[in-house]
Amino acid sequence: MICKIAYIFLFIICSNVSFLWGQTFVFRGTVLDEQTRKALDYATVQLFVDGQIVYGGITDANGHFELLHIHSGTYRVIVSYLGYDSTEKGMKVTGDISAVFYLKPSVMALNEVVVTASESKRATSASIVDRTAMKHLQPGSFSDLMELVPGGKSADPQMGQANLIRIRETGKTEDISSLGVGFYMDGISMNTDANLQYMPNSTSAVNATSTMSKGMDMRTISTDNIEKVEIIRGIPSVAYGNVANGAVIIQRKMTESPLSARFKADKTSKLFSVGKGIRLDGNGRYVLNADLNYLESKIDPRNSVKNYTRLTASARLDGKWLWNERNIHWNISSDYTGSFDDAKRDKDATVKEDSYKSDFNSLKIAGKWSMKFPAHLWIREVGVTTSVSQQWEKMREIKSVSLNRPAAIATQTETGEFDGIYLPYNYVAQMDIDGKPLYVTASARMRLAFPLGVLQNAMNMGMEWNYQKNLGEGQVFDVTRPISESLSTRPRRFKDIPGLQPFALYAEEVLNLPVNRHKLAFTAGIRLQSLLGLDTEYKMQGKIYPDLRLDLQWNLPVSNGWNVAFSGGLGWISRMPTTAQL
Repeated sequence: MICKIAYIFLFIICSNVSFLWGQTFVFRGTVLDEQTRKALDYATVQLFVDGQIVYGGITDANGHFELLHIHSGTYRVIVSYLGYDSTEKGMKVTGDISAVFYLKPSVMALNEVVVTASESKRATSASIVDRTAMKHLQPGSFSDLMELVPGGKSADPQMGQANLIRIRETGKTEDISSLGVGFYMDGISMNTDANLQYMPNSTSAVNATSTMSKGMDMRTISTDNIEKVEIIRGIPSVAYGNVANGAVIIQRKMTESPLSARFKADKTSKLFSVGKGIRLDGNGRYVLNADLNYLESKIDPRNSVKNYTRLTASARLDGKWLWNERNIHWNISSDYTGSFDDAKRDKDATVKEDSYKSDFNSLKIAGKWSMKFPAHLWIREVGVTTSVSQQWEKMREIKSVSLNRPAAIATQTETGEFDGIYLPYNYVAQMDIDGKPLYVTASARMRLAFPLGVLQNAMNMGMEWNYQKNLGEGQVFDVTRPISESLSTRPRRFKDIPGLQPFALYAEEVLNLPVNRHKLAFTAGIRLQSLLGLDTEYKMQGKIYPDLRLDLQWNLPVSNGWNVAFSGGLGWISRMPTTAQL
């Protein structure tokens, strides 16, 4: 398998052949909002001669565009973007040129606007939800955003259970599908693999809030500080690993913004949020974003003793400066998330003191640093990312147990013969599940570029290391008063379970070849993954799992405002087991 992959990459590298005909030039530029100076992604740039489109393209996520192989001559440039007035200017090409275009927001009033997710322009299938769509939807948690994705449907929020994501499934499926979706916030993975919170021999309603080996609970993610979300449904880049069913890329606000507050109240919940982006210096090199979000939800409006509460707070310091023609960008963030489930019996309706409480607290500190080099160098960007996340999770159930027959249980934890006990016919049992997952991540990446004539050749390489371990006390209960007479487990400390260390290396080749007015884009990458820290008794110990992923896109020439592209992909995607699965 490794030899085949090596041959494929050798073929890709050897196929970087130049195709040169005539003298052509490059037209680069940026499209910005005239008022806010914010970059406009996926704006359309078209070059006309005698009323006919001869060249065209779109801007990337940073508002930049690059049109290649422009022949010398005089052109009429038209830049357009949905919701903005188009701008037009003449341009004479005698060499490589660059320009900045400013668009004014359109003052045209629309009677009705239907806001949904937009489709990504890249080869892989992906949906992009921007801030405009979020303002229209007024979400209470991240799970509400799934209504905007193709195939998503509008439904009342179910805050009494974990909200799991399903990207490719239309109905209710096994929880493994949500476990296979990777969540990334500001370029840092949101890991849940050390979660061991599960109440044995309890009701399904109690364990409905557990996310052990199920993936991310979207109730814990607030949306008011999110700038853009990309939901990848197709073959993701090899930079996103440990996934099986796609990836969710969350980008939060990092720019200066006015003080904003939102209050929302409906039949089931109340939400309040406030946030602001503060420029700390005169030229805007340092920006501090801070926000606070509070949600209180009644699981059932008819039942006042069932509720869900969430509290989130975040502070992000972003810095940029220019050093020796190199753009340096760093970011430090600190986040707190508190998520609380609470349910208990109505004392006026029953004498039983049954209750259930689940608390989730998380504190995360992360840092990113990157350096972008001048365009004439073969090395374009290097970056490093680190994060430390400590979580405190606790589940507590108090249950009245009534037996209709004698029940004997063993109270010892060692092998052998011992005296057992008979349980009383009526008693009150209490069980605590104490978990303290610790996640440490470190990653490094590099982006290279090797332009060869009309062929654009770029390569992305990187490595990732994660450490995940649960430091909690685990299952804590009185063995003489079990929560069920059929309980077969014994108190066990989570901290006695060894930690895991997923490690990965990846490399990706990106080729762009224009043929006349057509454009071919080819992406091929490989990701090598291994699970470190395993005992020799595991078959996975010391093994390397390769993932090969391919994407191809063919863009037809722009004609009468139509942009037509054909895309396809093939990929092998591996998901490492969680601590609970091992």
